[in-house]
Amino acid sequence: MKKYQQTLETILFRSSSEMRAEVAAGSMGMFIWILEPLLYLSAFYIIFAALELRGGKDAVPFLLIGLIVWKWFAYSVYRGAFSIWSAAATMQQIYVPKYIFLFSTLLSGFYQFLIVFVCLILFLLLYGIEPNWGWLNLTVVIFLQFFLIMGIAGLFAALLPFAPDLQVVISNGLTLIFFMSGIFFDVSSLSEYYQRILYLNPMVSIIETYRDILLTGHIHNWSSLGIVAIVTIILNTIMIYLICKWDKVYPKVLPA
Repeated sequence: MKKYQQTLETILFRSSSEMRAEVAAGSMGMFIWILEPLLYLSAFYIIFAALELRGGKDAVPFLLIGLIVWKWFAYSVYRGAFSIWSAAATMQQIYVPKYIFLFSTLLSGFYQFLIVFVCLILFLLLYGIEPNWGWLNLTVVIFLQFFLIMGIAGLFAALLPFAPDLQVVISNGLTLIFFMSGIFFDVSSLSEYYQRILYLNPMVSIIETYRDILLTGHIHNWSSLGIVAIVTIILNTIMIYLICKWDKVYPKVLPA
C-alpha cells in the first residue's frame, strides 16, 4: 500500500511540476491556458460563421464543444506520446517506473482541460442553455476520454523510443483525425456508408456524446460509447504490457 501511495504522490508531484514549469516559462501565467484556446476557438468560429457550415441556434455551442473536446485529445495525445522519450535524462540518473512519466503528463493536460471546460460551461449558461441532471453524465464521457487518450498516447509512448519515425505518424495522424471527427459537421446527417467509415474514429462518438449531454441532457447512442470503451480497454491493456515489458530497456535505447 505504501508503494502505491508513493507512486501516486510522485505522479501528482510531477504533473504539478510540469504545470508550474509551463506557467513560469511564460509571462502571462495561467491566463495563457485560457487565452490560447480562446484564440484557437475564435479563429475557427470566424471561418465557421463565414462559411455557414452549419445553421441553427445551437451552431456556436455545436462548434465550441467539438473544438474544446478535440483540443484536449490532440494536446494530450501528442505530449503523452513523447512523455517517455523526453524523460531520457531522468532515466539515466534514477530509476522511475516509466508509466509515471505518461500519467503525470496526461494529468497535467487534464487539469488544463478542466479550466477551459469550466469556461465552456459558463459560456453555455450565458448563451441560454439550461443545465439539467443529465449533465451528470459528463463524468462518464470525461472518464472514458481520459482513458482513451491514455491508451493511444501510451501506445505511442511505448513504441516511439524504438521507432522515432512514428513522430510523423503522430503529427499527420492527428491532423487527419481532426477533419474526420465531426467537429464542423453532424456525422449522423451523412449517408450510412460514410457514417460507417467515420465511426471507426472513436472521437466521433466521444464528441457526439458531449454534444448530446450538454445540448439535450441525454446520451442517445450508448452502444457506440460501449464500443469506444471496449477499444479503450484493449489499447490500455496493450500499452501497460509494453511499458512494463520494456521498463528497464528504455534507458538503454534512449540518448541521455
